[in-house]
Amino acid sequence: MRYTLIVLLFLTIACQSKKAKEKTFTEEVEEVSTVKGTIVESNDETKNSEVEIEEVIVEENKLVVTDDTSICVGLLEKINQGKDYYIPVSFKTTTSTILQEDFHNNFEKYTSDVILKSIEYTRFKIEDSIANKYLEISNLNTVLVFDDNQEVIDTLRLKNYEYFSDQLESQVIATYNSSKKLNENKQYVCATVNDSIAKNNYKFSKDSIYLKETLKENKFEPTDIYAHYKMIKDKDTISFLSFGSYGKEVAKHGFYLFKNKVPTDSIINKNLITEIIPVPLTLNGQGLFMTSQFIPDTDAVWTALVGIDFKTNQLKQYERNRVSLE
Repeated sequence: MRYTLIVLLFLTIACQSKKAKEKTFTEEVEEVSTVKGTIVESNDETKNSEVEIEEVIVEENKLVVTDDTSICVGLLEKINQGKDYYIPVSFKTTTSTILQEDFHNNFEKYTSDVILKSIEYTRFKIEDSIANKYLEISNLNTVLVFDDNQEVIDTLRLKNYEYFSDQLESQVIATYNSSKKLNENKQYVCATVNDSIAKNNYKFSKDSIYLKETLKENKFEPTDIYAHYKMIKDKDTISFLSFGSYGKEVAKHGFYLFKNKVPTDSIINKNLITEIIPVPLTLNGQGLFMTSQFIPDTDAVWTALVGIDFKTNQLKQYERNRVSLE
């Protein structure tokens, strides 16, 4: 009997000890589970010192930046080997040239995930905070897409801001989801939603005979003609000509605007226009057009918004493809 009591006493003490250990272990686990964003380090001078760790939570782009004072216009293009469409995005005027160069030279600092990598290009995601700091992104969350008759055929919503890097050039873009309503082999004019959008009747067409007459009357002898289009407005013929003269003398590049074959404005020895597409916007007597432009003998190619003031027959180029409504 005495032996039995000793065994029972020993078992009771062991169970209490086990429960105490289990309780201590449970409390330690609970305590550790509540410690977030910290680690514990030990060294000779300070033990159990806490070092904070910044938690980075990456969410989908949800930033909506609106600006009722301007409209963004662009040429919507299809990304090769993918389903997405895109338009170029410009830097803010407050982003210095040095910062812009750093953005391109060290784009890894400004991007996060790789969205898609192919043989031709790599697409890097730009988070909202970076885009809002350096890029002109107001009103890009939703764009209207127009057909050749300036009718709205689709509305696209923003997918990502991205850094698009390929073998020829790199650029910052806003990407939009694919649409079955669009022909992937075509370019489309697109614009941010605004009450000022309305169809205009300005549409250029080619005319080889009119081109020869224009060259003859102005004694132009270009070696290369990059584009020539004309349109009828009221009783006048408005036309433009992009050409280059490459002889023994210094090369000359020119873009001329004509009214009834008489030059009214020009851009000489700078960028040339190869394509001009009407935009459903008419502001203060100006017809607005999206253009494809380039600088001869360079890899510089881009799209730009151009206005033609039909009162003065002068050209106007808009910075960052934005029209101010103020």
